Amino acid sequence: MKYMLITQNNKSKPLINIDYIHVLYKYLFLHEQIYQLIEITKDHIEKFIVYWFPRVYLVER
Repeated sequence: MKYMLITQNNKSKPLINIDYIHVLYKYLFLHEQIYQLIEITKDHIEKFIVYWFPRVYLVER
């Protein structure tokens, strides 16, 4: 169901532009994906610092 706004000249226009909603959805989706990638990257960096760095660089020296 589309909601329409009747203007003064009796031409109907969409109350909410669907294109804006679509762009907003894409933005929010990409924002969530980027946030997840940042969290994964932070996790990998933490694992490297805690597990691999001491074993590889400190034990072999």
